[in-house]
Amino acid sequence: MEIINMTTAKKQGLKRYFTGNPCAFGHVVERLVSNSDCVECNRAKVKAWQKQNPQRNVAKSLKSRNKDQASIAKYKATNSFWKLSNKNKVNAATRKRQAAQLQRTPPWLTESHQLAMAAIYQESIDLSQLLGEWHEVDHIVPLQGKRVSGLHVPWNLQVITARENRIKNNRWSV
Repeated sequence: MEIINMTTAKKQGLKRYFTGNPCAFGHVVERLVSNSDCVECNRAKVKAWQKQNPQRNVAKSLKSRNKDQASIAKYKATNSFWKLSNKNKVNAATRKRQAAQLQRTPPWLTESHQLAMAAIYQESIDLSQLLGEWHEVDHIVPLQGKRVSGLHVPWNLQVITARENRIKNNRWSV
């Protein structure tokens, strides 16, 4: 990990930076540019807030085993309404992702590579049905990373839960 200070990280438009120094609780991890908290301490703060404010934490209630059907229906309705009201944004984001995927699919992929990728996508569907939790195919090295862009190839794909995929976002964890 590259050592960088907060000022430089702000100038580069980064959300995180790494000093190599431990925080007050001994964590030697990245820090947030927004408030200079270490990522682990911030995660603990968020969990504590979520515990104190369960009614405001809709995302957590949607992922819990005892799902509240009314909350799910409200979330889906709000999400659907936003998508219908913002079709141009949804279409633009979809096309951008499709173009990135096409651009990063190498022409030298063989038919066996294509079959392997199809099997990975099928595995995500099967796991979702079997376990009752939504699974998605994730690019280990993101297709549109800030520092590095991965390829759309079988060895860059993994099946993870939707929750894990949202947490990972567009980052490459090494």
